[in-house]
Amino acid sequence: MRGSHVLLLLLGAIPLDATEPVDVALKPGAPWKSYPTRTVADLPALAASAPDTTSFRAVAQPLAYTRIWNFMSSYGKRRGGTYQQPGHTGYPKDAIFVFDPEFDAFCDEHARQLAATKDDPWLLGHFTDNELPLGRGALASFLSLPPGDAGFQAARAFLRERHGVDATASAITDADKPDHGRDAYATFGKTAA
Repeated sequence: MRGSHVLLLLLGAIPLDATEPVDVALKPGAPWKSYPTRTVADLPALAASAPDTTSFRAVAQPLAYTRIWNFMSSYGKRRGGTYQQPGHTGYPKDAIFVFDPEFDAFCDEHARQLAATKDDPWLLGHFTDNELPLGRGALASFLSLPPGDAGFQAARAFLRERHGVDATASAITDADKPDHGRDAYATFGKTAA
């Protein structure tokens, strides 16, 4: 067996673009890049997660880390139609672009960045995205998109397969909701992984 088990305390969302210390009250004037490792170094297991973690490796005591690559939100920014919500990217009708035919090629291109860290011993793993809105109402959200949208077409095909060619959003059952969510996540996973 390769590797070993890890018990990990993970600090999420440390602001790597800050120009001041993370907590000025506790460390006035401290350089922000060394703040996390100097103030929490005595914790038993520590790692960080952020979009860019190069600064965590450039300190005297590096942190183990994960990367957030934002496949869907990066694609959405290139495609257009996304907007900022508190803490994450918003999508039209909360319907992510997982069924867009161009998403697959985008993911292949976007994933090339991962090669830069393949030999980094401090890297624990990768996150594709953060807070994708695929809740129980996702099927209805996809069906509320314009008819030419790939997400609408995929949702309509899903519903028609289950309830016939004349099925509309009113035909959605409680069983359809998680099944559609699983299909959407499976499509995302196959594409972004």
